[in-house]
Amino acid sequence: MHYHETTQATKWQLSSQNELNSLREHANRRAREWLALGSGQIEDGGGDEQQLTSVPFQVFGFAATRGERLSLTTAEAQDVPVVADESSPSYAKIPNLIGPRATLPRCVRAPKVAATACLLFKRFYLSNSVMMYDPKCMSVAAAFLASKVEDCMLDVRYLELATKEMNAPVGMDDILKAEVQLLKGCDFDLLMFHPYKTVLACTEDLRVYLKSDRDGV
Repeated sequence: MHYHETTQATKWQLSSQNELNSLREHANRRAREWLALGSGQIEDGGGDEQQLTSVPFQVFGFAATRGERLSLTTAEAQDVPVVADESSPSYAKIPNLIGPRATLPRCVRAPKVAATACLLFKRFYLSNSVMMYDPKCMSVAAAFLASKVEDCMLDVRYLELATKEMNAPVGMDDILKAEVQLLKGCDFDLLMFHPYKTVLACTEDLRVYLKSDRDGV
């Protein structure tokens, strides 16, 4: 399969920074509307006394969210403020959870595992808001799911321990719950491409070239 035929190229690559801002604003607006309604509480008409029933906030998939944005008029789509990436603090800590620089030795894995975790995390917040889903829990879930995707399985208990070592504890139950939400938010799309092989090949060619050049001198 060629890269341009994959879902990463046809579905997940955005056309501009404006589209990224648009998706973030759309996700945040849905969260604000839900919170404005009293955390999704609706009146239950069963019985003489009306009771308030809590309606859980759903996880939104990327394909549906992008479709909603594309259905807007051109003027609406262009009139989008710059939206800060509020998930960045948790995103930046993923390499400390899993990868070559992991805080816990048992969580040390290849660089591509950390890269996959970062990509899963970023994909989720294209269609979901940090107001509804804790980036701290989601970053740990992304690390756990990435270990499966890259066939470098990691016991979830080690990740729980790693979060304690980082003074940002996340329980095992919260990690497993967030993993399910992460899968839904990513539309169960787990095919990802990273530039490592290409970069390594280029650096190796450069090393050989520089060595031959020195030998020639």
